[in-house]
Amino acid sequence: MTTSVLGWTGASGTLTVRECHEGPEAKGGARQICTGKFVSDDGRVVDDYASLAWDDGRHGAERHVQTTSGGYQARDAHTALLATSSTVLSALVGLGCAFAALPADPKLWVVTRLFPSRLGDLYLREGQR
Repeated sequence: MTTSVLGWTGASGTLTVRECHEGPEAKGGARQICTGKFVSDDGRVVDDYASLAWDDGRHGAERHVQTTSGGYQARDAHTALLATSSTVLSALVGLGCAFAALPADPKLWVVTRLFPSRLGDLYLREGQR
């Protein structure tokens, strides 16, 4: 998802709304679904039956979107920030787990190389207790 929201994959273009209606939401509620015509920025991709969950959508409105494997995703700063921050957070959690699984000697080597100042000293003192 992050790569498509940032424009690294998929076709970027404009969705022009033809109609909007209430549709089912994955969590059991209802959400407004807008359908219309998608035209890619380069004009090579056209979809007359594109749809997008868009609560504020209305007939004739236009929105910049990106194609994804599951349909269309709005391209705006908020969506990109959310996708990027969740990806970064996932990467940090993965690195933390990998670090925790290291034996003591490689862990000490990593800490002293990455944090040669106070944090490395603190880690060394805590490890000697």
